[in-house]
Amino acid sequence: KLQEEISSSQVNSTSIYTNEPETGKTGVLSSHDNNEITKRSLVQLAQIQTLGILNPAGDENDDGLEMSYQISAPLNTVSMQEDWLSISTMINNNTINSPRDEIYQLDEQVLYTPGYSLSAFYSKSIGPWEHQIGVSYSRISYAPYPVKESYQTEEGINVVSLNNIRYHMMSVPVQSQFHFIRNEDWSLFSSLGLQFGLVLHEYYDISDELDVPLPVYRTQGSETEFRSRLSQKEFTKAVFNGGRFSENIFMHAKFGMGVQRHLGENMHLFLSAEYLHHVLSPLGPNRDKINIFSFGAGLKFRI
Repeated sequence: KLQEEISSSQVNSTSIYTNEPETGKTGVLSSHDNNEITKRSLVQLAQIQTLGILNPAGDENDDGLEMSYQISAPLNTVSMQEDWLSISTMINNNTINSPRDEIYQLDEQVLYTPGYSLSAFYSKSIGPWEHQIGVSYSRISYAPYPVKESYQTEEGINVVSLNNIRYHMMSVPVQSQFHFIRNEDWSLFSSLGLQFGLVLHEYYDISDELDVPLPVYRTQGSETEFRSRLSQKEFTKAVFNGGRFSENIFMHAKFGMGVQRHLGENMHLFLSAEYLHHVLSPLGPNRDKINIFSFGAGLKFRI
Protein backbone atom coordinates (compact mmCIF):
# COMPACT_ATOMS: atom_id res chain seq x y z
CA LYS A 1 0.00 0.00 0.00
CA LEU A 2 2.83 2.36 0.91
CA GLN A 3 4.59 1.72 -2.36
CA GLU A 4 1.38 2.35 -4.39
CA GLU A 5 0.69 5.66 -2.61
CA ILE A 6 4.27 6.89 -3.16
CA SER A 7 4.19 5.85 -6.83
CA SER A 8 0.77 7.43 -7.49
CA SER A 9 1.64 10.65 -5.76
CA GLN A 10 5.01 11.12 -7.44
CA VAL A 11 4.19 9.86 -10.96
CA ASN A 12 1.09 12.06 -11.29
CA SER A 13 3.00 15.18 -10.33
CA THR A 14 4.26 17.26 -13.26
CA SER A 15 7.12 18.74 -11.37
CA ILE A 16 8.72 19.04 -7.95
CA TYR A 17 11.02 21.60 -6.48
CA THR A 18 14.45 20.76 -5.22
CA ASN A 19 17.07 22.62 -3.24
CA GLU A 20 20.75 21.96 -3.76
CA PRO A 21 22.45 22.46 -0.42
CA GLU A 22 25.93 22.78 -1.89
CA THR A 23 25.06 25.41 -4.56
CA GLY A 24 22.07 27.02 -2.92
CA LYS A 25 20.15 26.79 -6.20
CA THR A 26 16.48 26.09 -6.47
CA GLY A 27 15.20 24.31 -9.57
CA VAL A 28 12.33 22.36 -11.04
CA LEU A 29 12.63 18.67 -11.90
CA SER A 30 10.89 17.44 -14.99
CA SER A 31 8.24 14.76 -14.96
CA HIS A 32 10.76 12.32 -16.53
CA ASP A 33 13.34 12.98 -13.78
CA ASN A 34 10.63 12.64 -11.17
CA ASN A 35 9.66 9.22 -12.52
CA GLU A 36 13.30 8.02 -12.45
CA ILE A 37 13.70 9.11 -8.84
CA THR A 38 10.47 7.37 -7.92
CA LYS A 39 11.57 4.09 -9.52
CA ARG A 40 14.91 4.13 -7.73
CA SER A 41 13.22 4.94 -4.41
CA LEU A 42 10.75 2.10 -4.80
CA VAL A 43 13.53 -0.41 -5.63
CA GLN A 44 15.57 0.66 -2.58
CA LEU A 45 12.51 0.53 -0.34
CA ALA A 46 11.63 -2.96 -1.56
CA GLN A 47 15.20 -4.16 -0.87
CA ILE A 48 15.17 -2.70 2.64
CA GLN A 49 11.80 -4.28 3.48
CA THR A 50 12.95 -7.61 2.05
CA LEU A 51 15.93 -7.62 4.45
CA GLY A 52 13.54 -7.05 7.36
CA ILE A 53 15.39 -3.93 8.49
CA LEU A 54 12.54 -1.40 8.30
CA ASN A 55 8.90 -1.86 9.18
CA PRO A 56 6.23 0.86 8.75
CA ALA A 57 5.37 2.53 12.04
CA GLY A 58 2.16 4.12 10.76
CA ASP A 59 3.18 7.81 11.04
CA GLU A 60 2.03 10.13 8.22
CA ASN A 61 3.69 13.21 6.79
CA ASP A 62 1.98 16.32 5.46
CA ASP A 63 1.03 14.58 2.22
CA GLY A 64 -0.73 11.75 4.04
CA LEU A 65 2.07 9.22 3.32
CA GLU A 66 3.36 6.79 5.92
CA MET A 67 7.03 7.73 6.01
CA SER A 68 8.40 6.69 9.46
CA TYR A 69 9.90 3.27 10.08
CA GLN A 70 11.05 1.14 12.99
CA ILE A 71 14.27 -0.86 13.08
CA SER A 72 13.69 -4.58 13.54
CA ALA A 73 16.28 -7.32 14.10
CA PRO A 74 16.95 -9.93 11.40
CA LEU A 75 15.38 -13.32 11.95
CA ASN A 76 18.68 -15.20 12.31
CA THR A 77 19.98 -13.51 15.48
CA VAL A 78 19.14 -16.41 17.83
CA SER A 79 22.28 -17.91 19.44
CA MET A 80 23.16 -21.34 18.08
CA GLN A 81 23.44 -24.30 20.42
CA GLU A 82 26.22 -26.80 19.72
CA ASP A 83 27.21 -30.11 21.34
CA TRP A 84 30.87 -31.00 21.85
CA LEU A 85 32.94 -33.91 23.18
CA SER A 86 36.44 -33.20 24.50
CA ILE A 87 39.34 -35.26 25.84
CA SER A 88 42.34 -33.90 27.71
CA THR A 89 45.36 -34.82 29.78
CA MET A 90 46.73 -32.72 32.63
CA ILE A 91 50.00 -32.60 34.56
CA ASN A 92 49.23 -31.85 38.21
CA ASN A 93 51.28 -30.10 40.87
CA ASN A 94 49.69 -31.30 44.11
CA THR A 95 50.00 -29.38 47.36
CA ILE A 96 49.36 -31.64 50.36
CA ASN A 97 48.16 -29.72 53.41
CA SER A 98 48.32 -31.80 56.60
CA PRO A 99 46.73 -30.26 59.71
CA ARG A 100 48.30 -30.43 63.15
CA ASP A 101 48.89 -34.02 64.23
CA GLU A 102 47.63 -34.38 67.78
CA ILE A 103 48.83 -37.97 68.12
CA TYR A 104 52.48 -37.18 67.32
CA GLN A 105 52.22 -33.53 68.42
CA LEU A 106 53.40 -32.21 65.07
CA ASP A 107 52.57 -28.81 63.58
CA GLU A 108 50.90 -28.35 60.22
CA GLN A 109 52.86 -29.66 57.25
CA VAL A 110 52.85 -28.73 53.54
CA LEU A 111 54.19 -31.16 50.95
CA TYR A 112 54.46 -31.00 47.14
CA THR A 113 54.21 -33.88 44.73
CA PRO A 114 53.47 -34.32 40.97
CA GLY A 115 50.60 -36.28 39.48
CA TYR A 116 48.47 -36.57 36.37
CA SER A 117 44.85 -36.81 35.28
CA LEU A 118 42.87 -37.89 32.19
CA SER A 119 39.48 -36.34 31.45
CA ALA A 120 36.55 -36.51 29.04
CA PHE A 121 33.81 -33.86 28.82
CA TYR A 122 30.43 -33.41 27.20
CA SER A 123 29.59 -29.76 26.67
CA LYS A 124 26.83 -27.60 25.23
CA SER A 125 27.76 -24.17 23.92
CA ILE A 126 25.25 -21.32 23.80
CA GLY A 127 26.81 -18.18 22.35
CA PRO A 128 29.98 -17.35 24.33
CA TRP A 129 28.97 -19.74 27.16
CA GLU A 130 29.87 -23.43 27.32
CA HIS A 131 28.44 -25.69 30.05
CA GLN A 132 30.36 -28.90 30.73
CA ILE A 133 30.09 -32.14 32.67
CA GLY A 134 32.69 -34.88 32.55
CA VAL A 135 34.59 -37.70 34.17
CA SER A 136 38.25 -37.67 35.22
CA TYR A 137 40.76 -40.22 36.47
CA SER A 138 43.78 -39.17 38.51
CA ARG A 139 46.61 -40.78 40.45
CA ILE A 140 48.58 -39.27 43.30
CA SER A 141 51.43 -40.69 45.37
CA TYR A 142 53.31 -38.87 48.13
CA ALA A 143 55.49 -39.43 51.16
CA PRO A 144 53.99 -37.90 54.32
CA TYR A 145 56.11 -36.12 56.89
CA PRO A 146 58.58 -38.79 58.06
CA VAL A 147 57.98 -40.06 61.56
CA LYS A 148 59.76 -43.12 62.95
CA GLU A 149 58.15 -44.42 66.08
CA SER A 150 59.64 -46.96 68.49
CA TYR A 151 57.33 -49.05 70.61
CA GLN A 152 57.41 -52.18 72.74
CA THR A 153 56.28 -55.56 71.39
CA GLU A 154 56.42 -59.08 72.71
CA GLU A 155 59.63 -59.68 70.75
CA GLY A 156 61.39 -56.45 71.64
CA ILE A 157 61.49 -52.86 70.36
CA ASN A 158 59.95 -52.23 66.96
CA VAL A 159 60.24 -49.21 64.68
CA VAL A 160 57.16 -48.30 62.66
CA SER A 161 56.65 -45.56 60.07
CA LEU A 162 54.24 -44.51 57.34
CA ASN A 163 56.39 -44.15 54.23
CA ASN A 164 53.99 -43.55 51.35
CA ILE A 165 50.33 -42.88 50.52
CA ARG A 166 48.89 -43.56 47.06
CA TYR A 167 45.39 -42.92 45.75
CA HIS A 168 43.58 -43.78 42.53
CA MET A 169 40.62 -41.41 42.17
CA MET A 170 37.68 -40.75 39.88
CA SER A 171 36.07 -37.31 39.70
CA VAL A 172 33.01 -35.72 38.11
CA PRO A 173 33.69 -32.07 37.22
CA VAL A 174 30.78 -29.70 36.53
CA GLN A 175 31.79 -26.30 35.17
CA SER A 176 30.95 -23.39 32.89
CA GLN A 177 33.30 -21.71 30.45
CA PHE A 178 32.99 -18.18 29.13
CA HIS A 179 34.79 -17.31 25.88
CA PHE A 180 35.43 -13.60 26.46
CA ILE A 181 37.59 -13.06 23.34
CA ARG A 182 36.61 -14.80 20.12
CA ASN A 183 37.46 -14.64 16.44
CA GLU A 184 37.46 -17.06 13.53
CA ASP A 185 40.71 -18.77 14.57
CA TRP A 186 41.16 -18.30 18.33
CA SER A 187 39.29 -17.80 21.55
CA LEU A 188 40.29 -17.07 25.15
CA PHE A 189 38.14 -18.49 27.94
CA SER A 190 37.80 -18.72 31.71
CA SER A 191 36.03 -21.48 33.66
CA LEU A 192 34.45 -21.91 37.07
CA GLY A 193 32.92 -25.00 38.67
CA LEU A 194 32.96 -27.83 41.19
CA GLN A 195 34.59 -31.25 41.06
CA PHE A 196 33.24 -34.20 43.06
CA GLY A 197 35.77 -36.95 43.74
CA LEU A 198 35.77 -40.57 44.89
CA VAL A 199 38.76 -42.62 46.09
CA LEU A 200 38.69 -45.91 44.17
CA HIS A 201 41.83 -47.57 45.52
CA GLU A 202 44.27 -46.69 48.28
CA TYR A 203 47.70 -47.97 49.28
CA TYR A 204 49.50 -47.25 52.55
CA ASP A 205 53.16 -48.23 52.70
CA ILE A 206 53.79 -48.99 56.37
CA SER A 207 57.01 -50.51 57.67
CA ASP A 208 57.01 -52.19 61.07
CA GLU A 209 60.28 -53.92 61.88
CA LEU A 210 61.95 -55.37 64.96
CA ASP A 211 64.81 -53.09 65.93
CA VAL A 212 66.01 -54.44 69.29
CA PRO A 213 65.22 -58.05 70.22
CA LEU A 214 64.17 -57.90 73.85
CA PRO A 215 61.65 -60.56 74.81
CA VAL A 216 59.13 -59.59 77.44
CA TYR A 217 58.19 -62.28 79.90
CA ARG A 218 54.61 -62.12 80.94
CA THR A 219 53.35 -63.29 84.26
CA GLN A 220 50.57 -65.80 84.15
CA GLY A 221 47.22 -64.14 83.46
CA SER A 222 48.67 -60.82 82.26
CA GLU A 223 47.03 -59.26 79.19
CA THR A 224 49.42 -56.52 78.19
CA GLU A 225 48.59 -55.03 74.79
CA PHE A 226 51.46 -53.61 72.71
CA ARG A 227 50.28 -50.96 70.29
CA SER A 228 51.95 -48.12 68.37
CA ARG A 229 50.55 -44.60 68.22
CA LEU A 230 50.38 -44.92 64.42
CA SER A 231 47.77 -47.66 64.81
CA GLN A 232 45.52 -45.13 66.56
CA LYS A 233 45.06 -43.25 63.31
CA GLU A 234 42.17 -44.04 60.99
CA PHE A 235 43.31 -45.70 57.76
CA THR A 236 40.16 -45.61 55.65
CA LYS A 237 39.64 -48.19 52.93
CA ALA A 238 38.73 -47.10 49.39
CA VAL A 239 35.51 -48.28 47.74
CA PHE A 240 37.27 -51.00 45.71
CA ASN A 241 38.80 -52.33 48.94
CA GLY A 242 35.56 -52.56 50.87
CA GLY A 243 35.29 -49.00 52.13
CA ARG A 244 32.09 -46.96 52.34
CA PHE A 245 31.22 -44.26 49.80
CA SER A 246 30.67 -41.71 52.54
CA GLU A 247 34.27 -42.15 53.73
CA ASN A 248 35.79 -41.63 50.28
CA ILE A 249 33.87 -38.70 48.78
CA PHE A 250 35.57 -35.31 48.56
CA MET A 251 35.07 -32.06 46.65
CA HIS A 252 37.14 -29.34 44.95
CA ALA A 253 36.21 -25.86 43.81
CA LYS A 254 37.95 -25.09 40.52
CA PHE A 255 38.91 -22.07 38.45
CA GLY A 256 40.73 -22.05 35.14
CA MET A 257 41.76 -20.13 32.04
CA GLY A 258 42.78 -21.23 28.60
CA VAL A 259 43.16 -20.61 24.90
CA GLN A 260 41.41 -22.46 22.09
CA ARG A 261 42.60 -22.87 18.50
CA HIS A 262 39.99 -23.62 15.85
CA LEU A 263 41.34 -26.35 13.56
CA GLY A 264 38.10 -26.45 11.59
CA GLU A 265 34.36 -26.30 12.03
CA ASN A 266 34.28 -29.66 13.83
CA MET A 267 37.55 -29.80 15.81
CA HIS A 268 39.35 -27.47 18.23
CA LEU A 269 42.65 -27.71 20.11
CA PHE A 270 42.89 -26.13 23.56
CA LEU A 271 45.47 -25.42 26.26
CA SER A 272 44.33 -24.72 29.80
CA ALA A 273 45.57 -24.06 33.32
CA GLU A 274 43.42 -24.84 36.38
CA TYR A 275 43.50 -24.45 40.13
CA LEU A 276 41.49 -26.84 42.32
CA HIS A 277 40.96 -26.04 46.00
CA HIS A 278 40.02 -28.85 48.38
CA VAL A 279 36.89 -27.69 50.22
CA LEU A 280 35.22 -30.82 51.60
CA SER A 281 36.21 -34.12 53.28
CA PRO A 282 39.98 -34.48 53.95
CA LEU A 283 41.65 -37.78 53.08
CA GLY A 284 43.74 -40.46 54.76
CA PRO A 285 45.13 -41.01 58.24
CA ASN A 286 46.60 -37.50 58.37
CA ARG A 287 43.34 -35.80 57.23
CA ASP A 288 45.10 -34.27 54.24
CA LYS A 289 43.61 -31.66 51.92
CA ILE A 290 45.01 -31.72 48.39
CA ASN A 291 45.07 -28.50 46.37
CA ILE A 292 46.00 -28.92 42.70
CA PHE A 293 47.48 -26.62 40.09
CA SER A 294 47.40 -28.29 36.69
CA PHE A 295 48.35 -27.54 33.09
CA GLY A 296 47.34 -29.56 30.07
CA ALA A 297 46.02 -29.85 26.55
CA GLY A 298 43.13 -31.49 24.75
CA LEU A 299 40.99 -31.83 21.64
CA LYS A 300 37.32 -30.97 21.23
CA PHE A 301 35.03 -32.50 18.61
CA ARG A 302 31.59 -31.42 17.44
CA ILE A 303 28.96 -34.15 17.88
